[in-house]
Amino acid sequence: MQGGPEGITVERAWVTPLDSGQGGVVHVDGLLFGSWYRSRKGWAAIEARTGEVRHELPDLAMGPLLYADAQFYWLSQEGEMTLVRRHPTGMEIVSRFRLVGERVNDAWAHPVIHQGRLYLRYHDQLHCYDVRAEQGAG
Repeated sequence: MQGGPEGITVERAWVTPLDSGQGGVVHVDGLLFGSWYRSRKGWAAIEARTGEVRHELPDLAMGPLLYADAQFYWLSQEGEMTLVRRHPTGMEIVSRFRLVGERVNDAWAHPVIHQGRLYLRYHDQLHCYDVRAEQGAG
């Protein structure tokens, strides 16, 4: 694309089919993490410089995510919370639980961590979990 202000030009570096309906991706160590929507199901880690899909977790529904304390907190649109760790060769599901008993509608509010507490909103409910490491552990 040419003709911008002061001679600025833009050139497409790459295109990849990450069609995240949620819109949120997180950049960690040169990778973009986000969810598929229509073209595929699950989550992907995409090389930020090349657009190459490096890792996938196909069994998770799309939704917002948060990266904190070297792990991902993924809240699916279906109301399932999943804790995921990244490894050089892929992603590993550490734990998961249902935030709500029955899906009423999509859960799209991004998870938030503040002072060791994880906040998850599902429509008119706000859930809070203490995610700090146990004192004296180790």
